[in-house]
Amino acid sequence: MTFPNAANGMKKIYVAEILALVAALCTGLMLIITAFTLSSAQSLNISGALTGGIFLLFFGLGAFVLLVLALIFNMIGIASAKKDETGEKKNFATAFICVICSICCSVLGGIFASSVPFLGTLLNTAGRLLDLFATYFILYGVADFAEKLGQTELAAKAKAMVIKLCILYCVSIVFNTLFSFLSAKIGMIIAVIFSLVVIVFSVMYYILYLRIIKEARDTFANS
Repeated sequence: MTFPNAANGMKKIYVAEILALVAALCTGLMLIITAFTLSSAQSLNISGALTGGIFLLFFGLGAFVLLVLALIFNMIGIASAKKDETGEKKNFATAFICVICSICCSVLGGIFASSVPFLGTLLNTAGRLLDLFATYFILYGVADFAEKLGQTELAAKAKAMVIKLCILYCVSIVFNTLFSFLSAKIGMIIAVIFSLVVIVFSVMYYILYLRIIKEARDTFANS
């Protein structure tokens, strides 16, 4: 038994997560540069503020492009993997729906961010939760394919990884949501710390996720 579409899908998802990881690192650099730029502006260091602004634009645009590419690769990978699903378990098909709904929530969250901040924050939080659900179904989809191939160790790893990733992602969501609600009431230093905590947990999430996706990619490709 082979799953060529699942193997190809894992390759795309792996690329997507690498791009997302680099985007997260770019976002972290953006936060540091933002703090430096504001500090330079307050101390009337015009050249420092201008340099910071240029780097901020560069990393901001880079992070945006990487995230868009990551989303495209992720959707292509999930769509490919779901072609090999048979029977009642449609984990990748469900993950694909979760990703679509997440995009809708994120777009609506961006639209309402300025006019109705509370609603915008709720929609963005819902989008992140849907991303978490998508990860859950992807990992259980990996476990299902692994079990069919007799790779019980990979299946167990994928299911165990769900708990670890859920904890990391939920902590990230909590800090991000708190930052969204309290950003107008807290100082810049605290805001940067909040955001950096989110970045750190996000990077840990991507690294763990990449490990299991890489193993699944190699296992399915060699089956």
